[in-house]
Amino acid sequence: MSEAILTIRDLKVSYGDFVALNIDKEVVFNAGDCVGILGNNGAGKTTFINACIGGAPYTGTIDSPLSYHDMGVHLQDNRYDQSVKIRLLIEAILGISLKKDTRIKELIQFFSFDSCLEKKFSQLSGGEKQKLTLILVMMQDKKVIFFDEITSGLDFLTRKELVGKIKEWYKDKGTSMFFVSHYYDELDDFTNKLMIIDKGNLVDVGYTHDLFAKYCGYCTVTIKNPDTSCQELLNQYRAIPQQEGWHLLFCHTEEEVVKLLQPLSRKRLEYRVSYLNLEAIYMNAISQYKEARHEK
Repeated sequence: MSEAILTIRDLKVSYGDFVALNIDKEVVFNAGDCVGILGNNGAGKTTFINACIGGAPYTGTIDSPLSYHDMGVHLQDNRYDQSVKIRLLIEAILGISLKKDTRIKELIQFFSFDSCLEKKFSQLSGGEKQKLTLILVMMQDKKVIFFDEITSGLDFLTRKELVGKIKEWYKDKGTSMFFVSHYYDELDDFTNKLMIIDKGNLVDVGYTHDLFAKYCGYCTVTIKNPDTSCQELLNQYRAIPQQEGWHLLFCHTEEEVVKLLQPLSRKRLEYRVSYLNLEAIYMNAISQYKEARHEK
């Protein structure tokens, strides 16, 4: 059984009368967990990170066998001296020599960052700036790392490259990681747990496959531009319209999937089947949570 790395009980972060975060039950994260933290802007995701690393006052308890020094954080927006060469910036922040330290050499090569060392921070692209911060954070070799929207604003290929590098570097290292992201595709095949927050409140937390079964069933099917002839078929399933003409449907058994896909194939409609859809988990969890609280 994995060691508990963070145990949270009745955690509340308040600023005056405003409650920024309220986790009103016990939540346990284990060594090696990779946790996706989902929620809209202002939901309390960054507040959660700040509380865990000692950067926000809170009531309740956050128990860990680790100290704050064992935890690292990569924030979305990091500010560095604009006029200093990256080589000198790295050495000053980490207190090392690039020529002598084998680990920093390995990370620079791993991220193909050599060509940036003689540049100034102001000359880096958005992806290169994030690579710099990743190198600085990953160089510290922490047992727990929080990544807070590190790919926000970057193009798809750059996002894919950075997340792929993180996965590759930490594979089989046993590091516990927490990811805040609005891009579900970044987390789909990476996280083993999810924590969903809405307006500061904990909606749900658990293993991704358990949450998928709870909120989505056996699988989800997304259909592109179903015409009126499909309406009778779609009415037999719970369906949610999405952007660009896609409809998201939920199937609870294999038989339901077969019953749905056969006519779709005959009509030659474009569709996708997923057995782990984080966006669908989030949408349904939030919907059920609001229904229970009678919110709109």
